[in-house]
Amino acid sequence: SALPTATPRPTQQPAASNFEILSIDSRVTESNNIWWKYAWILEVSNQGDEDIVFNAEIQFQDADGFVIDTAYAYSLVIRAGETKKFSDSTLISMPGAASVEKIYAQTRITN
Repeated sequence: SALPTATPRPTQQPAASNFEILSIDSRVTESNNIWWKYAWILEVSNQGDEDIVFNAEIQFQDADGFVIDTAYAYSLVIRAGETKKFSDSTLISMPGAASVEKIYAQTRITN
């Protein structure tokens, strides 16, 4: 089942006001007694006039917001005027994997 999402944090650079995280979603796609595989999808929008290169940090949190694990995606590109989904997966070790209750995303523009 899908995890609840926290409100995305704004991007780090105020000049990137046309860049926005629209959603972050995740679910367990495989599991065993050693690790659970969490697939994630990050949807972003760039309504500006220039292409943007950014890094993403995806946090897997417990019910109280404590970070259990973090996934990173680097050098992601979104074209001017585009809305795009990026996806990947990460393995989270047990027993922490069973405690994941929410997912949270933040970005940092690199160009």
